[in-house]
Amino acid sequence: MTAHRRGYPDARRSSIATLLTTMLVAAASVSASAWANSDQAVVRKRGADVLEVGQAFIVHGGGDCLALLPSHVAEEAGIASLRYVGTRQAVLGELGAVTELGEDLSMGRVSGALTRSCGHSIGSFSRAVDTQLAAGVQGTLRFVNGDGSLGYEPVSWLDDDRERYIRIQPTDPAHALRKGMSGSLLLSASGVPIGMLLSVSARSGVGTVLRMDQLLERAEAALEPSAAAAVTIDDGPGGAAASSVTGDGLELLAWSTDSQSDATRPSNLLARDETTGPWLSVATRKPVTLDFGLAPGTVVDTIVFDGLGLEPRHLPQAVEVFVASGESREPEQQRVRSAWGGRLEFDASGRAQARFAPSRTRMLRLVLYPRDDTLGLRRIEILP
Repeated sequence: MTAHRRGYPDARRSSIATLLTTMLVAAASVSASAWANSDQAVVRKRGADVLEVGQAFIVHGGGDCLALLPSHVAEEAGIASLRYVGTRQAVLGELGAVTELGEDLSMGRVSGALTRSCGHSIGSFSRAVDTQLAAGVQGTLRFVNGDGSLGYEPVSWLDDDRERYIRIQPTDPAHALRKGMSGSLLLSASGVPIGMLLSVSARSGVGTVLRMDQLLERAEAALEPSAAAAVTIDDGPGGAAASSVTGDGLELLAWSTDSQSDATRPSNLLARDETTGPWLSVATRKPVTLDFGLAPGTVVDTIVFDGLGLEPRHLPQAVEVFVASGESREPEQQRVRSAWGGRLEFDASGRAQARFAPSRTRMLRLVLYPRDDTLGLRRIEILP
């Protein structure tokens, strides 16, 4: 069957380009204000220098916080670090259990602080793509910069096949769609998300966008309980070694800084085997915060910091311990109080302890003070 393709004459595009381009920023900031702070993240690959490899669309569905992104971005990033939109502080997450949905689209579960404000419901987005396309021939690509700010690139659509794809190019000939934009959301002139950028032609600079109705249909099909198992992308080095929940119910909820590599993630702190390596973080912004959830009814009076095998300069020099006993494990919904603070003295076995009055604790926050720009620990344990 031949696809019906809608074209947009160059003359018509040129005649309204100036007017629509000047309107785009206002449309994006006003009409799209409901979306601007809650549904996108930059996808980053850990390493000596954090590499921004693409973008992710953040939604919640099926009881999980989810990221939708191009499959090639997920593969390049490995166990991807996600930075949510917002510049006041870095809101970080991690991508796991990534499943390919076809058409270079993948979906994965998100963990970390990002889950505390996890986008909109997957069912809340408009599927009326044709209506938005018919209203004009220009829109904008929206993406998250490395510092958490939003970026916009005005674009024109060249054509769409009315089934899966929209082809776009920058309205300004001096601009180009670049690496790192894959996964950006395409917004209509009225600020409605209508698709996701999947790829850019190296020869023509034309971008291929998967329509929002197709994207949502594939994601919702994968969330159906009866959905067949799809292809899963390997978690990569360290992916299955460290659990984020220990046998006693200690669970890693959030972290304030990136780890140095996929093999030194913060979830390593909760491993109870001898083969999993330590946690090593990039501690350029101090102090470093770790949030943990605990099983209901847990009473804690001692925290053990295990730094065996790490250089002394990479161990924390001091810590503040905050606890909360309410039903929620989210600090924003708790009255958090200080339980202990002071210098950590590591013994010959590489261990230090913080002891305080027994506390029935649902959420535990550790504020760690590094000695230099690398901060690490091998394990963290709680003692009743």
